[in-house]
Amino acid sequence: SLLEAFPFYTNHCYGGNVYEELLAAKAAAQKLGKNAFNTEFGRRDTQPYCEAFVASVAAKVGTYAWELMLGRDEFNRLLPSGKIYQGLVWPNGTVYDEGEAKCFRDPSQLLAIAV
Repeated sequence: SLLEAFPFYTNHCYGGNVYEELLAAKAAAQKLGKNAFNTEFGRRDTQPYCEAFVASVAAKVGTYAWELMLGRDEFNRLLPSGKIYQGLVWPNGTVYDEGEAKCFRDPSQLLAIAV
């Protein structure tokens, strides 16, 4: 079957408690004899990059952040909070938020965050 052809169980997390979502995905993957892999996360108003990234490290679930580049796409819109929805790196190489960039450079510094 198609499900058997893929070595990973994948999921997207965009809200709620990302750590619990990742643990649930990991449990579902294990039932299928697969590894969990989170194929998207990150939305500044409901799921800050740093917290979501640390949760994936703590849950031991592989992940990548969707849409880290800032440019001409639908994810650069402003949220009611005044923050950009998603994205971290501008085309000239500067970052939108240095604190967030530090999370990606060295997530081990944030493992003390309660998830």
